[in-house]
Amino acid sequence: MYTYYLFTALGPQFQKYLWWKKYLTALQMVQFVLIMVHAFQLLFIDCNYPKAFVWWIGMHAVMFFFLFNEFYQSTYKANKKRREAAAAKRAADQLLLQQQQNGHTANGTAPTANGSANGTLSNGSLVGNGTGNKAADYYVRGDLPAEMELTQRSTTQASSGTHASAQ
Repeated sequence: MYTYYLFTALGPQFQKYLWWKKYLTALQMVQFVLIMVHAFQLLFIDCNYPKAFVWWIGMHAVMFFFLFNEFYQSTYKANKKRREAAAAKRAADQLLLQQQQNGHTANGTAPTANGSANGTLSNGSLVGNGTGNKAADYYVRGDLPAEMELTQRSTTQASSGTHASAQ
């Protein structure tokens, strides 16, 4: 354990020599189990040792075991899951890139002439993406709020040369 502390204190250039940190943590958990067994055996063997100290030492070993176990799970098991998720994401990104290079998009459709990601472009903004002209996005999806609809309709009709009538 103190060798590990020495290497970490020497700086980042010694990080490559700390591959055994995981095993040191596991060994310390074994040590705490042995301390628990050693401490709690005095509850069954009468050797005239104060029971309060038995409980005090034994419960410290229990507490440290659970703390180290939590550290082990969060550090090594979570890192393994994160690495697996990152590898799966990299593989999916690589597959998507290959499909795009071969002329296919993620949803299986060929790219359109306007180059939009999902093949649908409306008034210069991508539909469903929420970027660009928000009124146009709402209008194309069909869920334009009423106050925006009147403004949008009157602007569209005025630009086409007809007069809008109030409804």
